[in-house]
Amino acid sequence: MILQNNEIISHYNDLPLLKAYHSKRMPFKRENTLHCHSAFEVSLIVGGQGLYRVGGATYSFEKNDVFLFSTNEAHCITEVFPGEDLHIINLQFEPRFIWIPGNDTFDLRYLDVFFHRSGQFRHQLLHDDPRAAEIRQLLEQIDDEFRKKDDFYEMMVKNMLLAALVYVRRNYSEYFIDAAHEQNPKLVHQLSNVMQYIDAHLFEEMSLVQLAERAHMSRSHFSALFSEMNGLSVWEYIINKRVAHAAHLLQSTEMTVMDVALSCGFNTAANFNHAFKKQTNKTPTQYRKERKT
Repeated sequence: MILQNNEIISHYNDLPLLKAYHSKRMPFKRENTLHCHSAFEVSLIVGGQGLYRVGGATYSFEKNDVFLFSTNEAHCITEVFPGEDLHIINLQFEPRFIWIPGNDTFDLRYLDVFFHRSGQFRHQLLHDDPRAAEIRQLLEQIDDEFRKKDDFYEMMVKNMLLAALVYVRRNYSEYFIDAAHEQNPKLVHQLSNVMQYIDAHLFEEMSLVQLAERAHMSRSHFSALFSEMNGLSVWEYIINKRVAHAAHLLQSTEMTVMDVALSCGFNTAANFNHAFKKQTNKTPTQYRKERKT
């Protein structure tokens, strides 16, 4: 069950750059239903104990643990142990929320938490590790900002989120590797403009050549920059966004599966089924049936 859903909306296209919400579930046990998305995710376990599956790893979690997920990184809670309901605070935010042009303080090192990880990296920051205390406090303060919505709360949310990422990078240095961080601000601005175009025309046909031309870059340069700044390819970004919208339609409307597919930019049922199952581990029909029972 989703509670207290909040969003920070882009001033460019009225689409959410950050979503913050509380999620609650009674104890359960289920098969892996791994899902992924085009956003970063930071989660704070407020209550409950259970098991979190991330790719091929399984983490045992409890109250006050923090989890970090990058774009396109499959994850799923497979079990909540009896005794206490699960309660999570989730922050899901587009990479652009971090690097969008116009902020002179932006530094690519903010992205290290999601992209430049060492072999020692863990998605979980343990509740009994003293280093996690300040990160947990910042996440709670972000939640409080959304609850109160005082003047300039959106700016405070972003500042606190950046502070949390810096704190992770500084205090969990063994989790990360050093990487080159220089990037031309003009190119980043051009990339941002193209991503606004993609979002505005998400369900229409578009080609990599067309998008690269809009960015005033070669196809290879545009593809490389897109992946560097977002952690997934252009087509992964587009498909993830289309599938997310399709999932919403399957849950909230009575449209046929084929009508949903066509309205979300998929020209065949086979393409839609393949893309949907790859991202949600379920067929569209299975997804609709489970969400409406």
